[in-house]
Amino acid sequence: MSGLTEQEQQIQDDHEWCLHDPEVRRLHGGQVVVVHRKRILGAGANHLAALQAAQRDPACPTGDKLAFVVVPFPAC
Repeated sequence: MSGLTEQEQQIQDDHEWCLHDPEVRRLHGGQVVVVHRKRILGAGANHLAALQAAQRDPACPTGDKLAFVVVPFPAC
């Protein structure tokens, strides 16, 4: 057992997905993304811009359910 709640584990899984998925890195490398259940909800140059983009969707969950990830550039 990891000691994480289900919600915490989901956030951890989303974070790892953004760091390692080649398509996410290709599309969003160098940006901050807001993600929930492996769905990118918003992206921007910083955390606030990414959150504001995500909140344009009325179905965006509350902040405690979201992962904020600084996506690395794709490997060359």
